[in-house]
Amino acid sequence: MIDNNYHHRCTTESINSFTAACDVLQGELRAARNRLMAAGNNPLVRRAIRQSDGSIQSALCLALGDGSEDTATALFEHAASEAQAAKKRLDHLLREADIAQYSNKELADFYVFLNLHVSLYRSLVACKEASSKLDWQQLQGHQF
Repeated sequence: MIDNNYHHRCTTESINSFTAACDVLQGELRAARNRLMAAGNNPLVRRAIRQSDGSIQSALCLALGDGSEDTATALFEHAASEAQAAKKRLDHLLREADIAQYSNKELADFYVFLNLHVSLYRSLVACKEASSKLDWQQLQGHQF
C-alpha cells in the first residue's frame, strides 16, 4: 500500500486505479497463456501465431515498465495501426482457409483466442491510462 501522505500528488484513487488495472492485466495474461496451451493444437491458432511474431504486445508491456510516456504513447499509437493491419490479415486468413475443414470447436477456440488478444490489448491500454495519472518521479523518492 502506498501512503499518499508522502506522495500527495498521487491520489488514493489514481493509485488504486493503477493497481486494479495491473491486476486485470495479470489475469488477462494468465487467461491468454492458459488458452494458448489449451488451443495449441488448433490449426487456426497455430497459423495465426506463425503469421504474427507477438512483438507488439511485448513492446507495449516493456513500454509501460520503462516509465517513458513518449515511448509508450508512440508504441500504443503504432499498436492501434497494427491492429488494423491484423484485421486485414485475419480477413485474408479466413478467406484463404477452407472453413468447412475445421470443427465447430476449432473455430470457437480460434475466436476465443482472438478475443483474448483484444482483451489483453485493452488491458494494456487501461494500464497505460492509469499509469499516466501517477507522478512517477514522486513515487521514486525515498521516504526514510
